[in-house]
Amino acid sequence: MPRKAITFLGIGNYQETTYTWQGEQCTTLYMAEATARIFAPDELLVLLTTEAEAKDYAALVQRLAGTVPIRKLSIPNGRSETELWEIFSVIAEAVDPGDSLIFDITSSYRSLPVLALLAASFLRTVREATVERMIYGAFEARENNVSPIFDLTPFIALLDWTTATEAFLRYGRADDLAEQVRNSVHSVPSAPANNDSRIADQLATLTRALQTVRTAEVMESADRLDQLLQQRRNDTENDPPTAPFTMLLDQITDGYAHLALADPMDPANSNAVLQRKLAMVYWYLQKAMPVQAITLSREWLVSLVVARRGQELFDRSHRVEAEDLLNARVQAAETDPIHTDLPRMQKIWIELAGLRNDVAHTGMRPGSAHAQKVFQRADKIYEKLQQLLILLNQRPS
Repeated sequence: MPRKAITFLGIGNYQETTYTWQGEQCTTLYMAEATARIFAPDELLVLLTTEAEAKDYAALVQRLAGTVPIRKLSIPNGRSETELWEIFSVIAEAVDPGDSLIFDITSSYRSLPVLALLAASFLRTVREATVERMIYGAFEARENNVSPIFDLTPFIALLDWTTATEAFLRYGRADDLAEQVRNSVHSVPSAPANNDSRIADQLATLTRALQTVRTAEVMESADRLDQLLQQRRNDTENDPPTAPFTMLLDQITDGYAHLALADPMDPANSNAVLQRKLAMVYWYLQKAMPVQAITLSREWLVSLVVARRGQELFDRSHRVEAEDLLNARVQAAETDPIHTDLPRMQKIWIELAGLRNDVAHTGMRPGSAHAQKVFQRADKIYEKLQQLLILLNQRPS
């Protein structure tokens, strides 16, 4: 895999200093030279304007003679949005598929550091390139004329975390987020590797449970995830570099804590299970997953009948009895707690059954609802279930 260092050459009055990186040193006027000598890329790509080329490029080439191949990349001054897009294109076109990149943003100016960061993220996708490092020679932080080289690579990791977290919160997919958490021991200083591995595993478990509508598993997984995230916050609360990553994990907690329940199988938690199941229906609708929402809505209505009758939610015989009542195969006795409300439940049940059958036949029968109609009907059913739960909670059991 070719290793390319991408650097900038400006028109500043460069002063000699000793750049240092993990015990390596290079005394030079130009951070571009330090990048080439310390990181030893296969090729050095130098972005520079016409003015910078006239002022310093020849001197840089002379200093690196016989060290590394140098390629000059001419760019405009970046004084307009059009010129910024031109610079972006120059960087993108210089990178080949599979390249390993080292970005040196020391001598970039104005908005170019931001542009370089975005280009790095973009190239990983369109070129499948690897960003090995993003570095900055901190001349202004020098002591005794020794200037440290800062590693900005974790900020690229932060972009990855942000994108992966958004995917999880918006679409319920934690694949990328779990990978980021597993890799966080390398990208986030002082990250507790063992706990991160457990968090990643729990994210994967929660995702699978949500995708397959395993309601009890969702509640248990969300509860374990909440505990692990709290432990991670406690472990890293005094470590400033982890703060942005912890903020993203806090957002995950906010998005999924309302689904958490430590022991959903406990009969004493029936009401809590009902609340969380209905929250899951809403979650599926918000994530544009109407098939799962419709499936869970049906089981939620069965669970409501069972819970209203004071029976165990996960007992199969009780659920069969509830389905018989909803299907009007048997009549509820006048002393049955659901006797008064059963007609309302049966009406919703019939509507649910029709929608569920429509979806199950995947549009392969006459009169099937259009996709948009499925979404709309699923939303309306959720609203009816919500109103039903509110109504029953206002009545004595």
